[in-house]
Amino acid sequence: MRNRKGSTIVMTLIVFTVLMIFGISILNLMVNENKMSLYHQYKTQAYYIARAGAEAVEAAILEMDEEELEKLNEKLEDNNKVDVEEILIGEGKAKVELIKEDNVLTIKSIGEVKGVKNILSKIMKEELRKGKTKIDYAIFSSGDIKLGNGTIEGNIGTNHSVIVANGNPNLNGDIYLTEKGNLSAPDWWEKSWVKTHYIKSGKEIHYESIKFPSFPINNSNIDLIQGGSNQTTISTSKDYNKFEVNANTKIYIDNTKEDIILKIKQFNLNNGHIILLGNNKLTIYVENMVIGSGSTINYEGNQKNTNVFYYGASRLIISGNQKLFANLYINNSELELGGSGSIVGNVYSNGGNIFLSGNSDITKGLIYAPKTDINFTGSGKAYGAVIGKTVNISGGGKVVYDPNYVDNSIIGGESTEKILFKPSHYK
Repeated sequence: MRNRKGSTIVMTLIVFTVLMIFGISILNLMVNENKMSLYHQYKTQAYYIARAGAEAVEAAILEMDEEELEKLNEKLEDNNKVDVEEILIGEGKAKVELIKEDNVLTIKSIGEVKGVKNILSKIMKEELRKGKTKIDYAIFSSGDIKLGNGTIEGNIGTNHSVIVANGNPNLNGDIYLTEKGNLSAPDWWEKSWVKTHYIKSGKEIHYESIKFPSFPINNSNIDLIQGGSNQTTISTSKDYNKFEVNANTKIYIDNTKEDIILKIKQFNLNNGHIILLGNNKLTIYVENMVIGSGSTINYEGNQKNTNVFYYGASRLIISGNQKLFANLYINNSELELGGSGSIVGNVYSNGGNIFLSGNSDITKGLIYAPKTDINFTGSGKAYGAVIGKTVNISGGGKVVYDPNYVDNSIIGGESTEKILFKPSHYK
């Protein structure tokens, strides 16, 4: 019995030890399982935090304006990598860096929760798009700007040189020149003005000519000649061989229901008046045109509703109190605006020189003639902006920059390229 009691105690100890070892093993297994479960939980959380960090940075890049994108691109070009400040998300954080190779931007995001990390990358592709032509100068020329007298309200810029001579021009703005450009001015003028307003822009700007449509086919033999007390209303698009309005006569364009297009071989306004009745567009294609003293087109109307395309080779002269509330497109000829002649709207030219003299003015518009020499003499004025091959201001000429009246939507071709990043995929 005594031997049996001893063996029972030994057996009990063995069983107890086995149970204890088994229990500890189960406990360790449970702890390890719990650790693994927490690790996977943190790993999953870290993944979504990394994803959220990548998407937050991507969204910020997509919302950047052109200037901010240029600064970002400069930093990436310097060392191919930009570190983003840590982003706190819930109990974790995301560390993001941007890496650029060729035209691919990689957003590398490291999510971390309780020391557990997860890494993913989002790919954005760089895209160069041509942007709208910027016009933020009162005057810009590819060649020289010559200032005798006159007044300029706004900045001026040129790819070549600014020459100040034989007078005292009043310039309320800055001068932007390329590294190759020069300022030539009397010492007294330069010393009193240039110290704070002379800026090297570094790169040239090139504005393209507008895309001028071909003259539309017009085989009409119809003549419309009006004078005296006669009045005519045109309510549909028509072609004319000759269209002549004399002696203070009014021609009404009923554009209340639809746009009206007139194609005219010879257009003569001799103290005649074209009056719009509605808000739709009037477009006039003219092969040859004479606008006599006192004539008006769309007087005091919305200049955006009327477009006149002039295809003639002879100089277009508007120098006798004519009033055009319209956009004027000139393909080949010179334009002379003098006396009290006035254009309210844009002037686009691929043709010869432009002359503003007397008390003439172009208001609420843009003079866009990048291949043309533009000359202000007398008291010729422009309110909007002036783009030319060369610009010469003498006498009491005046140019006032007004961005509200700078419409660049018609300009063919663009002079600027902006960097964009398009969202793509996860790597």
